[in-house]
Order: sequence, then structure tokens, then C-alpha cells
Amino acid sequence: MAAGRVLTYGELDERAGRLAGFLRTLGVGPETLVGVLIGSSPELVVGLLGILKAGAAYVPLDPSYPAERLSLMLAQTAAPVVLTQEALRGRLPDTRARVVCLDRDWTEIGRLAPAPAVRVEPDPAGGEVFAYMGLARQLGAGRPVYGLQAGLQAVAEGPASPIEELAARYLAAVREVQPEGPYLLAGWSLGAVIAYEMAQQIASSGGSVDRLAMIDPSPPGLGECLDETAFLAAFALDLVRLSGRQVKIGQEVLAGLDVETALDRLAELGRREGVLPPDVDTPRLRARFDLFRRHVQALEGYRPRPYEGPVTLVQAGAASEPASPGGWCALVRAEPCVLKGDHYSLLLKPALDRLVEHLERDLARAKDPQRRD
Repeated sequence: MAAGRVLTYGELDERAGRLAGFLRTLGVGPETLVGVLIGSSPELVVGLLGILKAGAAYVPLDPSYPAERLSLMLAQTAAPVVLTQEALRGRLPDTRARVVCLDRDWTEIGRLAPAPAVRVEPDPAGGEVFAYMGLARQLGAGRPVYGLQAGLQAVAEGPASPIEELAARYLAAVREVQPEGPYLLAGWSLGAVIAYEMAQQIASSGGSVDRLAMIDPSPPGLGECLDETAFLAAFALDLVRLSGRQVKIGQEVLAGLDVETALDRLAELGRREGVLPPDVDTPRLRARFDLFRRHVQALEGYRPRPYEGPVTLVQAGAASEPASPGGWCALVRAEPCVLKGDHYSLLLKPALDRLVEHLERDLARAKDPQRRD
């Protein structure tokens, strides 16, 4: 992987697969954070993709950061493994993490067989893939999960990108990792809607999707237009519930405030209550809010078509509550499964245990269509 070398998609996929296999031998898997201290080079792309193939998440460590900041980031994340290059090894502070130099150690890494791609999950409305960490962990290292993270830098002025465009963008990223199907797609909330449109586009192009799992998807064709205060309240609820903290930040806290003042208030409360990391400031929170709003606006304008492929449809509700008629039930050929809980608690125990049990059964059916249990 010399400087200036261009990798083909095939070479990139093979190298990332071998790195994923190597990382798994070090105990890296779902819910593991891996530090990345690599300059712009083929190693950077291989490193990031290899981490995702292993089912883990990465912590970007910019070589230009002061040593104190790098040390703090490694301590806060407790990353057990750090990927770097021989030339940058000296920039790393003292750490208990296993340090892997991709250029120096590639002979050892390259001996392992590439790990296959298994499944991808688009992100929810807030754009954060960390909502899937518990699910990925319980599905196990045998089923690596690829989370598609919406980049905050992608937020631009002008109208929100439609769901069809978001799905096409995500699908292009998926095909860089796995050029051909069959695919296993899953998503929660807005992520389920994007996964649905991805499956439609795959089917339209002659590809195959073995299973589409929709976990409490947002209502199709949502026609409700929210005002600024309602958007802020929904955004605050999303932040709190996804953090797992028992904190109340209601609409009354934000009432009467303009957007910038409300986000200042949210940033302050979020950091104080542990809802947000300490380094999340108002500009970054504003970027997340803008992304959240654009995603909701995209959902408002989406009109899904019926889908004929195999679907697992999971809805939140009371244990004895029948699935609501219409909506997604009218668009897919699947008997919905209603799990006790609300929209957010489905991804937390004990509802998560029942969700994983249901998904594993349907994934087994996808592998063996004759299976009936």
C-alpha cells in the first residue's frame, strides 16, 4: 500500500476483509471502539472499512491533535485497539491499547481470509448509528452489522433530499462494500423507511434482498408539518431517549425561545445531564438538529410503493395489542409482530431480547426458505 497507489473496489474489499478478520482475533466486534490515527492514504480507507466489516465503530484521532487531547480521547473511549502507520506511531501517547501499524504489520494481517459482508442498517432520523449498538452486540460477531452514518457535513442549504435520493446514496455506499446481493437490510425508525426504499431500488435493478427488517418504522407518507418549537421538542426527545438517560427535557423548556437560544439551552442541559458528550458544542448540535429536521421533512414527502420481497415488520405496542391496519401493513406481504414497548425501548432490554429472537428466526428462514419454525 505505497503512497499514491490507487486501489480497485475489489482490492479495497479484500484488504478490508482481511483486516476485519484480524481485528476479530483481537476481540473486536459489535460495540467495540477502535482508534484510528492514520494520515490520508489507502491505509485510512482500508482501516475504516475493515473496522466496519468487523462490526465495530471507529474513533478518529487526527494526527494534528495535541498529545493531551489524543490521550484524553483514548482514555474516554477506552478503545482496546488503535490502527496507525509506522511514521505516526510516535504521535500516540502512552496507551494500554493494542497498537497495529497497517503498513508494518500487513504481512501478519494479510495471512487471514477476508471476512464477508453480512448486513447493513441505515440510521434513524437523528443520523446516529449508535442506536443499533445493543442490537448488533446481541446478534453476535457471526453477523457483523454495517451502520450507515449520515454525515453532518452533508447538510446543505436548500430543500431536503428526498428519501429516494438518500436511499440511492446509501445503496451506493453499500455496493462499495458488497457489490452484489443477496442483501440483508434492516433499519429502525426513519432508517427502516430508507432501508425499504433501498430494497425497492435493488429489486428494480434486478438485484435480490433476502430479508428486509423494518423495526417500528416511521409512518409512511407522514403529512404532518411541524413548527420550529415542535421540531426542537422532537429533537430533544430523540437525544434523551437515545442516550438512555432518565431526564425530562420537555417542550416547556424550549417554549418561546428562538432556535439558537433553544439549542444553547439543549447543549447546556445535555452536557450537564450526560445526554451529550462533553465536547458537543452548540454549532455541532445545530448541525445535528438541521440534519434531524431535513430527515423529517424528507419523510413528510415520501410516498412508498408496495414491496413484494420478504419483510420482517416489527411494531411497538402493548403485548396483546393487534397491529394497526393500513400503513406499512398495506404495503408489504408480512404479518407484523407487535412487541411490548415503545418506539425507543424496542432497542433496549428486555424488549431487545424478544426483538433479536424474532430477527434471528427470520434470518434463519432467509438462509433456508424451507424452514418453518
